[in-house]
Formats: sequence, structure tokens, C-alpha cells
Amino acid sequence: MALIRASISRSAFFGSAQAWLMIASSICLLSRNQAQADLRFSATMVHAGVVRTGTPLAHQFTFVNDGPGPVELIEAKPSCGCLRPSVTKQVYEPGEQGRLKLEVNTLSQASGPHNWNVRLQYRIGEATYETVLQLSAKLITEVLVQPAAMVVIADKAANHEITLTDLRARPLPITEVTASSPKLVARLSEQFRDMNGHWLRKISLQVADDYPDGRHDEVVEIHSSDPSYPSLKVPVTIVRRSEQHLTATPSQVTIAAPAGQPFPSRIVLIRSNNEQPVVVDQITSEDPAITCHWAPGPNTMATLKIQIERAQLHASNFHSSVTIHVVKPVDERIVIPIDCKDQ
Repeated sequence: MALIRASISRSAFFGSAQAWLMIASSICLLSRNQAQADLRFSATMVHAGVVRTGTPLAHQFTFVNDGPGPVELIEAKPSCGCLRPSVTKQVYEPGEQGRLKLEVNTLSQASGPHNWNVRLQYRIGEATYETVLQLSAKLITEVLVQPAAMVVIADKAANHEITLTDLRARPLPITEVTASSPKLVARLSEQFRDMNGHWLRKISLQVADDYPDGRHDEVVEIHSSDPSYPSLKVPVTIVRRSEQHLTATPSQVTIAAPAGQPFPSRIVLIRSNNEQPVVVDQITSEDPAITCHWAPGPNTMATLKIQIERAQLHASNFHSSVTIHVVKPVDERIVIPIDCKDQ
């Protein structure tokens, strides 16, 4: 009988312990959820409706700090290179309101429905949390600009050209083409029709010989009298390289495949000029259709594998780039222009 009573007492004890553990876990979970709710957004998912590619698309996600202490915004990670998130400031006191502005470069996007995400990381006390913000829209294409973004290596002789194709019956009435830098000159050609009867305009770009060293983000803006397309902005990254400690082989990648067929991957080798081991920290793609992976080797080099997903392309022929951030043996960035086309 004593043994039976002891067993019952032991069972009751463990049952109580498990109950207390469940209560404690619930309290911790409740505290965590409450902390996450301290940064309250008016909406985390917004649909912008139907948008013409090339026209401005932006939204401001508003939020308020409902918690008892300050909230620090750490990082806003966009889902692709076509997004540009920005915030008014980093730290928000209790009761303070803020805004995260999300801008989309719709020129680089294909027609159809799209979802663009930003993962916002923030800190409350010692804990770090994350909220996903989503902007969606249905895009239609009437005016096509190729490339939608461009990388120009200023210390390499090459022709740099933007092609504007109007799929409508009447061509876009362009009034002016301007560049954000006086050292970047844009010249507009006369309009003509292609073999499909669509109106085309060519814009040639010339970089001045005294353009400064380094990487610079410029914009070429196409102005028109069409109220639906008052301006089209094409991002242009200009790279003028001073003495380089790293070499990429090849320095520019061209990928071609028969129409409708998958694009083959391409390999780029990055080596140090003094044969030291190369370590890559990050690879940034200008287009969501491009994915890149790197691995150490062979020997002291780093190997970069570039792949293009045809289903995500906005056009059969496009120009883009990837930027490789190397941290060893030197902190240096290499830009690899990429041309993709049908054979």
C-alpha cells in the first residue's frame, strides 16, 4: 500500500511539474509575441493594382512603436535588386511613428502579377525580430526599355546603348533625354520601325575621359509628352577602376541559348594578382533572374557560378551585372557585366 501511495505521489508531482512547464512556456511565448507586437504596422501587405512597366511604383508602410521601450531598425532586406527600401531614421521611441518607403524599378520586370518583399529586422532590448512587408501589383508592358539597368566599365572601350521599343500604334513622343552627371552624355537617335512594325529609338551613352574612379550610380531619364509616361528612368552604374588587386576571368559574361531552352551556367574565376587566397563575402545581382554561388578553389582562386532563370526574364535579350564583394586578401568589389540573348 505504501508503494502504491508513493507511486501516486510521484505521478502527481511529475504531472504538476509538467503543468508548470507548460504555463512557463506559454508565458514566454506570450511575452515574445507581445514584444513582436511592439512595432505595429498599419498594413504589411499592399496591392497597388494595375501598373504600367516603367512608371513609378512606390509605397510607404507606416508603423508605430507601441512598446514601453525604444525600437531600433537594423536592416531592410529586399527580395531582389529592383527594390529600394528606405526609412526615415533608425531608432523610434515609445509612441513614435515612422515610415518605410519601398520603391520598385518596374522597367526590369516582366508583365503579369508580382509580389515584392522586404524583410525588416529590428531590435527590442536584447532580442531581435523580423517582419515581412509585401507590395504586389499586376504589370502591363506597352513601352519596353532594354536594358532596364546598365553597367558601364568606363576604362574599357565599348558601345553603350539603350533601346526603347513602343508596342503601341503611336510612338512615344520623346522630348528630351538627360543624365544625372554632366560627365555622362546621352544622345537620342531618330525613330524607326523594326521587322515587327514596332517603333524603336536608340540612346547612345558616352562617358567622359575625366570621369572619377570608383563605382557611381547614375540615372538616364527619358522625358516624354505622353501623360502616361512623363519620364522613364534607367539606372546606370559606372565603374572606373584604378589599380586592381583582383582579376576576373572572363571579365564580362555572355550567355546564349536557343529560344525557349534553358540558359547554360557560366563560370568566372577570381584570382589575386599576388596569388593569395581569395575569400568572397557577398554577391549582389542586379536582376532577380540571375543567381550566383561561389566556392573556394582551385588553388588560391575563388570560383563563381552564374545561372539565369529564363522564366524570370522580362525580355529575350537583356544586359545586367553582378557585383562580387571580396574581403580577402583585400576589400575590393568586382563588377561583372552580363549579356543574355537567344541564339
